[in-house]
Amino acid sequence: MTERQYSAASAAGHPMRAAFLIIATTLAALCSGCVIQPIQLRAVQPDGRPVEGVDVYRNTLGWFKIFASDDEPFVSDADGVAGFTLFSRRTSLTVFKPGYEPRQVIVMPYDGVRQEIRGEGETTIDFDLVKGKEPIDFPLVPVTRTPIEVRVRDEDGRPVEGATVYLSTFIYLKEQGAEQSRGRLPVQQASTAADGLAQVEFISGFMNRVVVRAPGRVGAAVELRAPRSLDVMARSRETRQVSFRVIDRRSKLPLSGAVVSVGQASDGLPQDHDAFSVTTPSGGVTEPITLARRVPLYVHVKAPSGYKDTDVHLEWRKLVESPLPVFEATIGLQRE
Repeated sequence: MTERQYSAASAAGHPMRAAFLIIATTLAALCSGCVIQPIQLRAVQPDGRPVEGVDVYRNTLGWFKIFASDDEPFVSDADGVAGFTLFSRRTSLTVFKPGYEPRQVIVMPYDGVRQEIRGEGETTIDFDLVKGKEPIDFPLVPVTRTPIEVRVRDEDGRPVEGATVYLSTFIYLKEQGAEQSRGRLPVQQASTAADGLAQVEFISGFMNRVVVRAPGRVGAAVELRAPRSLDVMARSRETRQVSFRVIDRRSKLPLSGAVVSVGQASDGLPQDHDAFSVTTPSGGVTEPITLARRVPLYVHVKAPSGYKDTDVHLEWRKLVESPLPVFEATIGLQRE
């Protein structure tokens, strides 16, 4: 029986209520610091009016995550209230509603740590003051859009015409990976004119990332926390032939099945034309690929079973100074 099914059953006096409580109590006992504490959150606009249809995702924080992130949200009703259960004294809640700025609601005992966890878009609630029958108000602020100018220049300061300027939005969440599926807005796209200028809109409440791409030039990216105009340099494209050797960090033995990639589609952007993905064969060394310079230059390694994924920074100067026709980059992976 799920928590949502339990809520409906309780309202009807369902006989499985006692069984649900026994199971929940047993699970809570297995997790240090776990609790069973009902909570009600009420989403309100700046003028105090409730907001219906707000999605609230629950994620338990702690060393032992018996209760994983919710796949389905709890949704606020006509009074703006979403009710559910806290299974830990430290819980991260992510809150979404189209047209409003996304928020993090952090529930935890204050006891001197409140200031350490406060951040942009976050509301903190003292766990010790949570009363299940009393809704706790938290504000939702409507999104605002501010036009910003992006000027694209080459290394000599000349305007670059025909460059594509993208603006994508995201939020940093406590639960890794959720950024890709929650809180995303449509990517904006504009082209630079003869003076190298393009205009996009900064969206409040989100991290805004501006990405600039132009034919024959290296892509550039800038993250914005506040609206401002940008000057972005689009450098001439440089390339190097590189192969990747993936090994066990401790034994130094080659690893097959590791996937090395650069520039894969993310943040809702179209695929970078310099992107690639290669898989190590039995000898642990990939075929040579054409690696384009990026700033910064990171490669992502999706590890084979039993090893940890990793991101590796490559120093472009070392690559171009090597006399070898194909530079071999060695990457060591740790076991899980």
